Amino acid sequence: MHIHIEHYFKRKEKLIMRKKQNKIIFQEENKFNKPNILIHIVNQRSLSLKSKRIYNIFLRHLLDQNEEAYSTRFIEITISHLLKELGVEHRAEMEELLNELQTQVISFDHKIKESVKVVSTQLIQDYYIDKKNQHSIKVYFSEFLTKEIIKYNDKYTKLDLIEYNNIKVSHALTLYELFKSKICKFKVQFQNYTELELRKKLGLEDTYTDIKLFNQDVIRKSIKDINKSLSLRVELLKIQRPNTKDNPTQDRIYKFRIKQDLSKLIDFTQFRNLLRKDIRISEPITYKLGAHTYELQSDNTMLMNDKNHKKYWLRASGQKTTIEVSKKIWEALYSEFIKDFTKFIKKYDLKL
Repeated sequence: MHIHIEHYFKRKEKLIMRKKQNKIIFQEENKFNKPNILIHIVNQRSLSLKSKRIYNIFLRHLLDQNEEAYSTRFIEITISHLLKELGVEHRAEMEELLNELQTQVISFDHKIKESVKVVSTQLIQDYYIDKKNQHSIKVYFSEFLTKEIIKYNDKYTKLDLIEYNNIKVSHALTLYELFKSKICKFKVQFQNYTELELRKKLGLEDTYTDIKLFNQDVIRKSIKDINKSLSLRVELLKIQRPNTKDNPTQDRIYKFRIKQDLSKLIDFTQFRNLLRKDIRISEPITYKLGAHTYELQSDNTMLMNDKNHKKYWLRASGQKTTIEVSKKIWEALYSEFIKDFTKFIKKYDLKL
């Protein structure tokens, strides 16, 4: 049931963005719609916080282009713009960050028909700084990477840039993206990762070898940073120690609970449109307000499940309600939806 709702928003959002904007992945104000393929790539060493941020700035500009511009595989941006977004004071530091990205090698599985090939490339392929043109930077991306992105550009995670910029710990930024990509449109998610999986994701396979330091200075510190200023709430429920006696190769398992405020993901208008015209309802949704009971249905009940017909709140007599009464019902249902997303979906047996 949840997967249907999640995919509905993904499909609809993608269609709207592509139709209106003709972008690879349209980038909204204060949001970064980041391809999941880039969030889940492993086999990379740890980057600094500023390097991760500047790379996401580059990606955001790359993706917020039409197909013709995207095919050139480069973006151009001024250093002053980057300095402002990153909060960097010295221009010399910019070259250090660019060099760090250029030397960062990543690898991923590239599927061609029935075969799978391991591709190794860089986060950015080349760059140059034009000192005569307001110190602009031109950044080139690997063709392997841009082709992989375009294959999966319908699967992305919406990152809140205001929240994102509040993160102060580099590893917290990586975990924030990972947890956001997993929780999607759910209110609560439980996720388990082995120690090795976390180390690969964070680029810490050969560092923080002392498990106490890894737990305290990486995992718990990152969780604290995420929870301090973001709507996403992460709790480490348990670290399940391996039973090395029975299985010497067994790894520790980290069990997380992730919560988020759904009102930041599905606003009131989206919710109302979802019920009015975008889903099928097995039985009309009913709501009692005062002495009257209201049903959400089309004027012609035979067209109840026709997506081309909006549904309205009708009294038993078949008459439409007033705008004021309708608004009260929608607000009450939205509060119910936000309070317990899972219960609401099951209660009304919603299907897309």
